[in-house]
Amino acid sequence: MKNEVKEKYLPIGTVVKLIGGKAVLMITGYCIKPLGKIKGPKGEIENKEDTYFDYSAVPYPAGMMNTDVNVVFNHENIEAVLYMGLESEIQKEYSKFLKEEMKKMDKQEKKEENK
Repeated sequence: MKNEVKEKYLPIGTVVKLIGGKAVLMITGYCIKPLGKIKGPKGEIENKEDTYFDYSAVPYPAGMMNTDVNVVFNHENIEAVLYMGLESEIQKEYSKFLKEEMKKMDKQEKKEENK
């Protein structure tokens, strides 16, 4: 069952399939800034820059068996929501907070780039 992906910062516990991916992932965190080798939507990459990713996730249904199974990706990489995590007023407020904070961070980064 595929659902249309609308709202950015889906609830923790949401199960998704990424575009072009075979694995099914469960969202475990937000606004991740990993350094070094990481697993992205297209395999392992080196993240030397201060790049943020919208989500971190683990394979579903296995979950986190060790720290090497975390995957990071952005909202636009999601092809389908297979299961929606708990949507509550607290989660909705937190999603709104994340969006506002990420906008501030983007503006700050652009200011620093233009110096």
